[in-house]
Amino acid sequence: MARRQRGRRGSVLECIEAGFVNHGYSEGRTLILENRYAAEEYERFNSNAAELVALNVDVLIAVARPAVVAAQRATSKIPIVFVVVPDPVGLKIVASPSGY
Repeated sequence: MARRQRGRRGSVLECIEAGFVNHGYSEGRTLILENRYAAEEYERFNSNAAELVALNVDVLIAVARPAVVAAQRATSKIPIVFVVVPDPVGLKIVASPSGY
């Protein structure tokens, strides 16, 4: 059974989930989404990222720059996919548009 924690479903999450479904994944069977929302409380970004890293997730999906920065602080081993981050090169989130 998929676990839903702390938060509500938003349009970005719905789009991400739809992408997984379109590629053959099924939530609760082949995919478990662990959601954390900081609700614009910036001190929660770091604790949310640390909590997900402690769960040993396969990938972190970060929405917005503060979530990406917190995820980068929390791990250098788990891949981070991010959305809603304008100019990630200029913000020094990635070194190049390819992400490497």
